[in-house]
Amino acid sequence: VMTVYFDRDEFRRRRLDCGMTQAAVAEKAGMSQPVVSRVEAGRVRPSLRMAIDLAYALDCTLYGIGGVDIDD
Repeated sequence: VMTVYFDRDEFRRRRLDCGMTQAAVAEKAGMSQPVVSRVEAGRVRPSLRMAIDLAYALDCTLYGIGGVDIDD
């Protein structure tokens, strides 16, 4: 079982530090701005693919905004 840990507060902090809007992150991640908004607000829990795409949009790894845990 793979569990994605996504720290929405860290994601928001990094997005703001990069000077990026939600729309800019969404475009680079290949999703819509409302989806990014819902993730950032905690209303949507990102899938592994979505979390990787969001991290990539901020030029960091998934471990920069959370991480992945694999349980056997």
